[in-house]
Amino acid sequence: MKSLCTMSVVLTLFTGHLSAQAAVPWATIPATERFEVHSRIVGADFQISVAYPFGYQQIDARFPVLYVLDAWWTFGMATDIARVLSADQLVPPMLVVGVGYPGGLGDAIALRVRDMTLRQSDAVEELIAQEVAAFGPHPPIASGGADAFLRFLTEELMPRLERDYRVDPAQRILHGHSLGGSFVVDVLFREPTAFTHYISSAPALVLDNGLSFQTERAYSAASDALPATLFLAVGRLDVAVPGIVESVTAMADTLRVRDYEGLDWEVVQYEDQTHRSVMPVVLRDALRHFAREPN
Repeated sequence: MKSLCTMSVVLTLFTGHLSAQAAVPWATIPATERFEVHSRIVGADFQISVAYPFGYQQIDARFPVLYVLDAWWTFGMATDIARVLSADQLVPPMLVVGVGYPGGLGDAIALRVRDMTLRQSDAVEELIAQEVAAFGPHPPIASGGADAFLRFLTEELMPRLERDYRVDPAQRILHGHSLGGSFVVDVLFREPTAFTHYISSAPALVLDNGLSFQTERAYSAASDALPATLFLAVGRLDVAVPGIVESVTAMADTLRVRDYEGLDWEVVQYEDQTHRSVMPVVLRDALRHFAREPN
């Protein structure tokens, strides 16, 4: 089985070469800030990045907020996409919040397993242990902390951001890719009102014996209403996880049969996109889907 959204060794060597040039300052994204926050629930530190929308200081209003997981490689991309789309008035201006980890890529790869899996899985831990070995020292790999991570988002991080920034609690968007994409689907079926909009990009729905499908079945047994918006997508050239394209098709079939009351959903398979190249395309199309006029 191939990588779950790990960056290539080539990229690591490239960034390592740049970091060796200590005299050259790093470029930064304008109108952004970063801080660390300790989660008592998870018992760990997180690195949070915040990008302001155009007009934040001039407009006396509250803004939608886009939460992107795996901020190490999604925050800059999501910030640029949100700003470009809002500049052309295709989506409203929004804050972008990147949820990441202190340290390097090895830390991020190891810790995301802890936070984005619902239960302990030897198979997932062994897979990631093989992948992360090339990135040097990293924290111990342990799975099964998704419940605590979701509580960190909803009970610690979101209240702080809604206190300190002018964000609209009625417009919370959650984005995740690969393992983060399956986490997004799991949140939708475990605590659907935590966010209003869900973006699941190339979700690893086949992992852990299709646990995400079990989560959906448990939800459907308790309720036939699902008040949320879901954009679920995968590239048809995705070979990172065997069966990933078929699993997205199966989830679409499931949603069609369930016909949840209040769920606005769209499932897209992009013909010419791979596991990683699909990320910016999904973000672009999902944000435009959420911003469209009601039928």
